Amino acid sequence: MLASETMPLVAERFDLVVLGGGSAARDGANMAMRDYDARVALVERVRWGGSCPNVACSPTKAYLVAAELAHDLNSRAPVIGIETGPARVDLARVRAWKESLKKTQEQWVRDLEGAGLATFSEQATFTGPHTLRVGERELEADRILIATGSRTAVPPVEGIDEIDWLDHVSALDLTEVPRSLLVVGCGAVGLEFGQMFARFGAQVRLVDASERIAPLADGEASATLAAALHDEGIELAANVLVQRVRQDGDEVTATIAPRDGSEPYERRAERVLLASGRVPNVEELGLEAAGVETTRSGITVDEHLRTSASGIWAAGDVTAVAQFTPIAQYQARIAVDDMFGKDAKAEVIKLA
Repeated sequence: MLASETMPLVAERFDLVVLGGGSAARDGANMAMRDYDARVALVERVRWGGSCPNVACSPTKAYLVAAELAHDLNSRAPVIGIETGPARVDLARVRAWKESLKKTQEQWVRDLEGAGLATFSEQATFTGPHTLRVGERELEADRILIATGSRTAVPPVEGIDEIDWLDHVSALDLTEVPRSLLVVGCGAVGLEFGQMFARFGAQVRLVDASERIAPLADGEASATLAAALHDEGIELAANVLVQRVRQDGDEVTATIAPRDGSEPYERRAERVLLASGRVPNVEELGLEAAGVETTRSGITVDEHLRTSASGIWAAGDVTAVAQFTPIAQYQARIAVDDMFGKDAKAEVIKLA
């Protein structure tokens, strides 16, 4: 064969192609197969099972269990007359325990295929409204569900690309507790990881641009939580922006600017953890070839989870409606009912 010649793509047709391997993708695929006898393909390029079982749910909660146990031994045991000595966390062993609780990627694929789903561990890219290139194959379907999830947003901080920052994924792979940690973001993820690593023994500072921590909670709950974290030795700074960061020896120096216009100041930490938002995983999908409209937040959908392109739906984090596992699963069920002809409509979800 001449170098200029290319092998034709192997084409395969399905009743439904689902892009993603997480909660929305799996719930939608299983429902389509079970309730509508559909032949379904799942395409996932990074993490079979998605964020919840691999990172955000069980693994993180395992770390929280270890952190709470260490905290109770150090703070509560002496109060009730139990002498233990200071508890020290061996993070490498905590990580190994956490990994033992997870299903392997190979087992995920075996289980999905055992359930009757076709799996493809490749990047999917639209080549037309109902065709996708997946490795050396072309998948065709009249119905496509996009459930590719989201990832950590990188804030527009000068120098951020020049440091080895952490997020909720990479922090769970550390084998040593940092001496100090600067957490950018005081929502659920930032607060969870901040307290966790403080209980592991790190000196933690939490910063956020909002006027208070846990901005989605009511003011009284936010104040109560702030007081509890302060009692554990965690430093809090709300209504501030991280202007720039720079590597300074074995630490990172961050310039922090109060939003009230007062003088910026510097703080140092061994590591920086980003927890200030999410961005949808859409860049490599080639959505323009399918005519799917997006915004900065994610894919635009209606109450049936239909996108702007006929025959294409989206569910889960990629829609940026509310990025929680139960909502992703709920959206997937609405989308599958709609695509196979049942009159289904999602209720409006508001976070206030």
